Amino acid sequence: MTNGYFANPYGFVPLSVKLRVKGPTREATSPEFATSPQLLDLSNWSASEFQARLVVHFTTVSPLLNLEVVRERDKENERQPAEFKVRRDGDGQPVVTGSALRGLVRSVYEQISGSSFGVFSSKHEEKLSYKQWNKQTRSLDACDFDKSPWELTPTLFRPATDKLSSADVVFGWVPGSDKDERGVRSRVRFGGVRCIREDLATPTIIEGGPWGLAILSSPKPQSGRFYLVDTQTGEPLDGTAKPLFYSKGQRIAGHKVYPHHRVPDGYWEFPDHWNSADSGANHPQVGGHYQNFLAPTAVISGSADQSITISEYVPIGVSFETTVFIEGLTYLELAMLLWAITLGDVTGEEERYHRLGRGRPLGFGSIKMKVDWTKSQIWTADQWLARYCGAVVSAETQVKEIAKKMVDQATTALKEDSAVYNAIIRAAEGIELPIHYPRLGSSAQEAAPSQTSYEWFNANDRGRRLGLPRLGAGSQALPNQPGNGAGNNRGQGRR
Repeated sequence: MTNGYFANPYGFVPLSVKLRVKGPTREATSPEFATSPQLLDLSNWSASEFQARLVVHFTTVSPLLNLEVVRERDKENERQPAEFKVRRDGDGQPVVTGSALRGLVRSVYEQISGSSFGVFSSKHEEKLSYKQWNKQTRSLDACDFDKSPWELTPTLFRPATDKLSSADVVFGWVPGSDKDERGVRSRVRFGGVRCIREDLATPTIIEGGPWGLAILSSPKPQSGRFYLVDTQTGEPLDGTAKPLFYSKGQRIAGHKVYPHHRVPDGYWEFPDHWNSADSGANHPQVGGHYQNFLAPTAVISGSADQSITISEYVPIGVSFETTVFIEGLTYLELAMLLWAITLGDVTGEEERYHRLGRGRPLGFGSIKMKVDWTKSQIWTADQWLARYCGAVVSAETQVKEIAKKMVDQATTALKEDSAVYNAIIRAAEGIELPIHYPRLGSSAQEAAPSQTSYEWFNANDRGRRLGLPRLGAGSQALPNQPGNGAGNNRGQGRR
């Protein structure tokens, strides 16, 4: 068991000015960071442009949910949520799109290059509100916070409008609908994805299904301790009272990520017999660890985005292949792109995983991505031209050595901001603690699954007011009992 602690399903990679790329195609200046450390000096990097063609393999490490709907949710009957099955091609093989892979690689690239957010919802421009008890009227009043999430997002990291960040240059940029500028074409293209382990590729049909999955809690930015940090220190807002959320001296925590779940063997095996009405302590366990991906009750409520049932999934061990086409990148851009694809591991020997598909907060969709260097090529612009003129390019036989040099240099640059590096590596390597949305439970063992999180947040508001631990900075543990008393010390429990 786990001594009364858990880890939240999501964390944040900090925003980094230090890693912002400064080069001829992009500049990073903002009055908000006038006193920040000098941006990386890239004078020692080659200015030559590179072309590449990478053959990339990835294998499922936890079940993959690349889903399509079978039955829409019955809005009049909350006992009948939406049902999904695996999306397949004409041969019955699971379908994974190149655009999905491109999205997850871009996300890592944004984090390691200090780039602007590629996606930022317009709703974040509106101020959030909270409920406060009015003693005079004896009722709950809605009160607006002082600033909106947009206002607490440093200008440098808001979606680009004119000065493009590195990720915009590499992956492309589309101007807003009210702009007359032309967009920027992507220099990275992911080709079609095909299954290469057909012996395992048949989606697993779950006996006794469809099975309900645990509710995916909707984002609650009003819980500022989990979404904001102190501007100067980057530390969570431990002890901060709710009315003080979204105020001067705070900023958004960073890029939202879902750490890999390090679970016991057999964790992903659906139980043979289980009545989901038997909630709480009777919830299925493996190795003393609750199967937190299963719905805790027979009735699944909420929106279709929060609660679903599945009848099948892509099992562990299925491998896929795609080709990544790259053109016109500088040495540094290619080095960072290779790092984003390999997570800094050219050999593929480290246990570091990307996340793909639906259900990532529940642990689904961990994949191991590797480059087949024997089938991949990297050329300088001159070599690319010589190749088309019929010349033999010897660098093609040295591609792994070239890539390793690039990735090693990118790692050195990334470690200039250890908070970013540590957060990315922790998310990729995973967390051993039970991972689930906050829920009250015993201070001596894992909390039994439940449908709601508000009791934990209410207890936290009345108690220690704990913020979300910094990803990669020590333990990720949060207590099942966040009020005052025993079992509430930050940092206990496993990493």
